[in-house]
Amino acid sequence: MADYSVLTLVLVAAAVAVKLILGRYVKHQGERTSSDALVASGSDALFDAVLSASTLGAALIYIIWGISIESWVAAIISVVIVKAGIDMLKEALSEILGKRISGDLAHTIKETVREDPDVMGAYDLLLHSYGPETLVGDIHVEVPDTMSAGQIDEMTRRIQAAVFQKTGGEVILATVGIYSHNSSGQASSIEKQVTEMALSEEHVTQIHGFYLDCENQLITFDIVVDFDAPDRMAVHDEVLEKVRKAYPAYTVRITLDSDVSD
Repeated sequence: MADYSVLTLVLVAAAVAVKLILGRYVKHQGERTSSDALVASGSDALFDAVLSASTLGAALIYIIWGISIESWVAAIISVVIVKAGIDMLKEALSEILGKRISGDLAHTIKETVREDPDVMGAYDLLLHSYGPETLVGDIHVEVPDTMSAGQIDEMTRRIQAAVFQKTGGEVILATVGIYSHNSSGQASSIEKQVTEMALSEEHVTQIHGFYLDCENQLITFDIVVDFDAPDRMAVHDEVLEKVRKAYPAYTVRITLDSDVSD
């Protein structure tokens, strides 16, 4: 039979109040300073307050109505604690292993890059986290094959500055890679046909970086294969075989890209 004293109930109630105040304060400071550790600590304190409040509620129900629900409350609390632990473990593993950047951020960066007058397309955005407010990465852009090294250098610096400013200093593009876009009409016709062949494969989501080297009889391009494909390399090989059969006089090289950002 459970036995509760007034002092015990008062102490539990005071603990709930203190934990709520402390939890809200610590979590707020964590959000203000972008500290995941403080946010987690504040959330843990709030969670603990809820559990203590549940115990207090069970005690009051027993005192007022004589109904003992402590065992049920304990079972529920155990399930909730296990779930919270699993969620925290998943979040920690996600941060360690890496996670997909938000679609909004990826869209903002790519649109900013495409706004440059010399850019014909932006692809392969990859970002690495170096703290809560700093992302460093790279992107590939498609430019006319008539651009000089000096023009490309100037464009690269414009892109880096524009992205840094647009994201409020959050994103630093350390590298801007280059895809050369053919200026000849023959290349445009072949690119259209190759694109249709590649996209006819179920798991191919995009083709980019196409370049036709007529002098050396070489076709190169990248394909993006989503992670739902049972065998991504098999998809790559299937596209490669299709293009080789359609253009037997050319050497075909395909780079397999991953769908890491929107």
